[in-house]
Amino acid sequence: MAGRILLLENDPSLRDLFRDVLAEHGHGVQVCSSPIHVRTLADEESGSVAVVDAWGASQQALSEEECREIRELARTVPTIMVTGRTWAETVRAEDLGLVAIVRKPLDVFALGDLVAQSHRDLARDGARIEQDGDGRAEVDRIGPARWLRS
Repeated sequence: MAGRILLLENDPSLRDLFRDVLAEHGHGVQVCSSPIHVRTLADEESGSVAVVDAWGASQQALSEEECREIRELARTVPTIMVTGRTWAETVRAEDLGLVAIVRKPLDVFALGDLVAQSHRDLARDGARIEQDGDGRAEVDRIGPARWLRS
C-alpha cells in the first residue's frame, strides 16, 4: 500500500471519485467529516497525507480565521488543498503551509500522482513539525515549498 490518505471533500460525487482514484493508486483512503477529524486521525497515526476541500464562506478571499485553521491543519499533516474558489488564484500554498493548492476542475490522476510524490518525500526524508516561539510551524528536512517544486 502506498500510504494513508485522509480525505475531506463535502461533495459526495467528488469524494467518491477521489476515494476511488486514490485507492487505485494504492492508497488507503479514510474519509473524514471535518478538519478536526483529519487532525485527530493524523495524530493517531503518522505517515498520512491529507487531501482536503477548501472550506469557508467566501469565494473571493480567506478570512484570518480560515487561514489560521488551514495552517493548524497543515502543521499536523502534510496537506493538499483542492478548491474551486477564486481566491486560490492569488494564494500561494507555502504561505498557508500546504503541500499544494489544486484548482478544480482537476485531473484526478494528477492528484493521485501528487499524493504519491508527497508520500515518497515523507517516507524518504521524514518530517518533524515543530512550533517556534511565536506559534509558527517549523518543518525539519521537508517542507511544503520543496514539495511544491518537486
